[in-house]
Amino acid sequence: MITWINERYVKSAEDVKKFEKYYGRVRMLVNGKLVIGDVNGNLGIEVEDKLKYPIKFGLDIGGGVRVILQPKENTSAEMLESVKKILERRINLFGLREARFTTVSVGGKGFIQIEMAGGNESEVRDVLERQGVFEAKVSKILPVSGNKSTLRVGGKSYEILLENGSIVINGKRYGINESFYLVGIKFEVANVSEKSVVLYAIVFNSSDVKDVCTVNIPGSCLVYLYPSENGYRYGFEVKISYSAAKNLLEVVRDEGRYCTFSGGKRECFVRNSFLQFFVDGIPKGEPLRISSVFQEKIVTTPMIEGGAGSKKDAEREMSFLQAVLYSGKLPVRLEMVSVEQIPPKFGRTFLNEVVKIGIVAELIILLVVFLRYRNFRIVLPMVLITLSEVIIILGIASIINWTIDMPSLAGIIAILGTGIDAQIMIIDEVLGGRKRIYSVTEKIKHAFFIIFSSAATTFVAMLPLLMGAGAKMMQGFAVTTIIGLAIAVFVTRPAFGKMVEEMMG
Repeated sequence: MITWINERYVKSAEDVKKFEKYYGRVRMLVNGKLVIGDVNGNLGIEVEDKLKYPIKFGLDIGGGVRVILQPKENTSAEMLESVKKILERRINLFGLREARFTTVSVGGKGFIQIEMAGGNESEVRDVLERQGVFEAKVSKILPVSGNKSTLRVGGKSYEILLENGSIVINGKRYGINESFYLVGIKFEVANVSEKSVVLYAIVFNSSDVKDVCTVNIPGSCLVYLYPSENGYRYGFEVKISYSAAKNLLEVVRDEGRYCTFSGGKRECFVRNSFLQFFVDGIPKGEPLRISSVFQEKIVTTPMIEGGAGSKKDAEREMSFLQAVLYSGKLPVRLEMVSVEQIPPKFGRTFLNEVVKIGIVAELIILLVVFLRYRNFRIVLPMVLITLSEVIIILGIASIINWTIDMPSLAGIIAILGTGIDAQIMIIDEVLGGRKRIYSVTEKIKHAFFIIFSSAATTFVAMLPLLMGAGAKMMQGFAVTTIIGLAIAVFVTRPAFGKMVEEMMG
């Protein structure tokens, strides 16, 4: 949150961009703290206007970013389509939500164009440009005695000789960053010194991951995020292949172990071995201790763990790893050749107009219903329930991080229309209804039978749209309508029925 720059108050993103070509000392009030630095023609930051609403809006309403990616190698049309599908899975899981993907061919070269609501370059570069080669490596720190060391793996021992900064194993010499195989497991030479040899054993990679936990389901799928001494810790389970799990067992089972006591609980870990995760050769998170459980049996559901200084950074890193593991690695490397902001076609002016029109519509409904029943005790609860449905729908959209686009707004309008119909049905049934039904409660039950039946048919009608059958752009309409139906059937319409029962019972 930037309040002012060089004592000039900032009211919009444009006020900050005026300093993009500024040279000299800059004083900024950022999040209530004074920041001072020298600028050489570039602030080096991305800025956007403060969000007025805690809800994500679609491209037409809130704008976004357009990214064009180009494969670094020659690719066929089929390969480009495969890359597009992998990127779609990444973006959807990473939480950027509304995104449009298009493959384009220009002059014999293939490109992928992606338009994302609310995104910016810093958010999408890592997710899109990274090839996503994930590797889990066990670092084995082997002590050196004289010029020799010993590697134990798969129930066997291998003598290692040190010669001029490299190692000799099975009669072959390997330098730093070179690799070799033992019992079918790939090892990399990370460091060689007079005191120790550090090897990385690659126990599993992207192709070994069969499933990824993204939501915590007790007893089935573990995902956690909690505060720690140095920030926040995160973790999520993955399911790996049997062969990969066996590799992990073979690498650590012959090592010693040590135990610690924490909170009265005894925990044991593998000695001189740590687990480190890499994406495209770059380490993610810090090295992790390995539980002694992995020495005793084959475990196909290990935890991917890490941490960051803030909750936001921890959530972002966890989402990135989940997205990469869930989508798989790209068959080709990509480079970002173009990034540009997409201005909203409608924007906040449109939202303000929608609010005004909604208020006018509510007033008209109030008038028509009053003319029909001539009773404000009936009219006011109807208006209250209608407004409640809108607030609850938008609240849930904010909680689940759903993007509100034009089809979603249409879904909200549709729910409001059916809501008024249902309320009129309840009132008419109570005031008139079938002759054989006498009590208010029985009349309301009869009205609700019709309401539930109508909601069920609407829900079934939304399923093809929800699955993107021929109209993927209408998924927002389907999701919002289904959420609205659930709120109406289980919350607002029963509440209105209770109000009517209390008023007329």
